[in-house]
Amino acid sequence: MVEIERARKKNLLTVKLRKVGKSNVVTVPQPIIEAENLKEGQKLEWKIEAGRLVLSP
Repeated sequence: MVEIERARKKNLLTVKLRKVGKSNVVTVPQPIIEAENLKEGQKLEWKIEAGRLVLSP
């Protein structure tokens, strides 16, 4: 989690919602991909918890 804290301090964890074709896309920053061992094609689930968006494998 040290890498996540470094990325947060460098503002590398802030992303924008983008329009790609007819879809809206959020890019997951590389430090999170690595820390959570996420893989391309892996399914993730959005949840709303206490007014926050949460993305989990």
